[in-house]
Amino acid sequence: HAQAAALPLTTITAYESFFKRLGIDRDGGDAGQSVLIIGGAGGVGSIAIQLAAHHFGLTVIATAGRETSANWCQAMGAHQVVDYRKELLPQLELLGHPQVDGILVTQSLDEYWHSACQAVAPFGGICAIVDARAPLDLNPLKPKSARFCWEFMFTRAMFAATMQRQGDILARLVTGGLDGRHDHPDPRRHPRRTGRAIHLRRYQGRPDGRLTALVPRPRLHRKAEAIISGSLTFGDFMSISQEAR
Repeated sequence: HAQAAALPLTTITAYESFFKRLGIDRDGGDAGQSVLIIGGAGGVGSIAIQLAAHHFGLTVIATAGRETSANWCQAMGAHQVVDYRKELLPQLELLGHPQVDGILVTQSLDEYWHSACQAVAPFGGICAIVDARAPLDLNPLKPKSARFCWEFMFTRAMFAATMQRQGDILARLVTGGLDGRHDHPDPRRHPRRTGRAIHLRRYQGRPDGRLTALVPRPRLHRKAEAIISGSLTFGDFMSISQEAR
């Protein structure tokens, strides 16, 4: 149950990024095309690598920094890994991929924007799941007829737009896409100060993939039920984070 609860956010984000935003054929019609995943060892990146390599049949290049992160990306299915701390374009050229058909940016969009615009192939696309801190110059994409888009899995919920489609995505992947090959986010039970323990691991740069906190149900269950029933506001619900520490 804990692994299943950890999947929707990362899985739907990665799937919608490829299929809905970048226009990748979900039935494998684009097999062999190349994709660069910036932030391959993160939660979305880890699932994105697996979907791209195993489900869509793409050639996957991922960015990582530490050796353990690079190993993680390769274990997820990345064909090549480049060091995000170095210039990306020379590394891509050495790999024989000076340009790639699609780019998924899961972190530091502003930092990678210039390189992404240069690396994307004609008629390709760049999809980001993180905000830009400053306006982005889209003009470099025009000569290539390349596109840029954002992916935000909560858009459907915020605007009540065909919510069932996300359930369909999960059902499709469970019945025909996962095939037991995908590694799920690893839920771990932390001590009482759950929030502090998780943030400490993140700031120390230790986890690969996505950390999922298992919070004791008795303290949170009643409030969760209350917000679902409408008797508790979201602002009140935020006190849960204090109780979980």
